[in-house]
Amino acid sequence: EVREDTSDQEIRYVSGDVTAPQFSGRHDAIIVHCVDDSGQWGRGGLFSALSARSMQPETLYELAGKMKDLHLGDAHLMAIDDLMSREEGRDLVHPLCTHTHTRTHTH
Repeated sequence: EVREDTSDQEIRYVSGDVTAPQFSGRHDAIIVHCVDDSGQWGRGGLFSALSARSMQPETLYELAGKMKDLHLGDAHLMAIDDLMSREEGRDLVHPLCTHTHTRTHTH
């Protein structure tokens, strides 16, 4: 479902499979994904859905973690068209570092 009352300059809200952007035509589609600063790619949910679409986000996110290049507010932009692509326009994922990773140990 897409709201038709938006121009090309506005955010379009679409419901459905986030890893397969719809109605983007020749325009680039950006998937925003909130992540922590650990550099550890999660399992399940959107992490697994993105990995099924492309290994690039996982590889680059983990590399950014190893290079200590993940800080609150950081935003990286990565193409996810290596396994599936459209004729026109690109699909990109935008991991946004929104929180600090905390680990609790239980004994």
